[in-house]
Formats: sequence, C-alpha cells, structure tokens
Amino acid sequence: YLEPGHGIYCCPSTTELNTVWGGLSSSLQSFELNRRLPTDGGWQWLTGFRWVQWNESLGIRTEYGNEQVSFMDRYDTATFNDLYGWQVGGDSILYGLGCPFRIEGIGKAGIYYNNAAQRSASTTTATLPPATLAVGTDAGRAAFVGEVGLTAVYDLADWLSVRAGYEIGRAHV
Repeated sequence: YLEPGHGIYCCPSTTELNTVWGGLSSSLQSFELNRRLPTDGGWQWLTGFRWVQWNESLGIRTEYGNEQVSFMDRYDTATFNDLYGWQVGGDSILYGLGCPFRIEGIGKAGIYYNNAAQRSASTTTATLPPATLAVGTDAGRAAFVGEVGLTAVYDLADWLSVRAGYEIGRAHV
C-alpha cells in the first residue's frame, strides 16, 4: 500500500532526499562441439553437443529521508540457466558456391537439460535492526534452443575471408 504522494518505489515525493538507482545485466555464453557430415552441393548436416549459459540480474536501490535520518531499500534478483544438450542442424552455401563471394546459411536446434536457479533478496534499513528477506529456488527441466543465421563471405585470399552476418536465436527455458 502506498499513501498518496509516494514516489515510484519507496517514499513520499515530498522527502528531501529521494534517490533511485537501477541496474540490469545479462550474459550469454555458448560452447559447441559438432560433427559435420558433408553432402553434395555445399550442404552439410551437423550434430553435436552444446552448452549454453544464460544469466540475468536486476537491482533496484532507493535512498530516502531528510537531513537528520536516511533510509535505504534494496531489491536484487538474479536467474541462472546452464543448458546441456544435443543439437542437429544444417549449414549450406546458399549462393555463390565456388566463388570468392558467397552467402551461407545455418540452422540448428536442440533439446536441453536446464539446470536453473533463481535468487531474490529485499533489504530495508527503515526498521531496527535492518531487515532482509531472501528467497530462491533451483529446478531442473527441459528446454529448447534454436538458431538460424545468414552470413555474407568474401575471400580476400585462399587463407583470408571477410565475413558479415546475422544470427537469431530462440530459447525456451
């Protein structure tokens, strides 16, 4: 319940000191080891093991009060996902087979085991002693990861190429 005049997160908008800070971070890492099975015409099937780590965190902190007393409320939450699984897909030269300029396409998908965890904590100094409530959970469940991409390649020499492309990934965890 917020009384009339409260700010977005913590305190009356009439307080002399009203500071809000927020931060969001995300990280994505991936490792894969694939076996490629070439076919005629620039097409290759691929299959292999993949590990994906996807973590996110959010923090919100407010400081409020006046010249005599100040308080701080803080909320932090984070999720951790470690996915291990097998993927299948294909890699192909879509245009320009055997030419210095070509366009390549790739598509991969897999079912993964997700070792997931979530942690949250809320702290306030408005009480004596300061209070913290922390919760968390761990769960293992199935997940899906898919990826498609297009890459333009220009061979400057037989040992040097310039590549520019775009990949789209989708995870359902």
